[in-house]
Amino acid sequence: MNEDIEQRIAQKAHAIWESEGRPEGRSAEHWQQARDWIDRQEGTYRDEAQGESDVTTPADRLSGDGRPPN
Repeated sequence: MNEDIEQRIAQKAHAIWESEGRPEGRSAEHWQQARDWIDRQEGTYRDEAQGESDVTTPADRLSGDGRPPN
């Protein structure tokens, strides 16, 4: 996956997490929301042949509090 897109997803997931009051245990949901938002806004990482994202990293790329790892 393009590192630029992954970084934008992480930043958007963090913003979603903050906007929702920093809830715990929802990092996978925030990551998916961010992926969906980036895809709708930019359409940059959709696999047209399969109709699926090539992003395979949900919450495991985020720390427990929804922030991207350092």
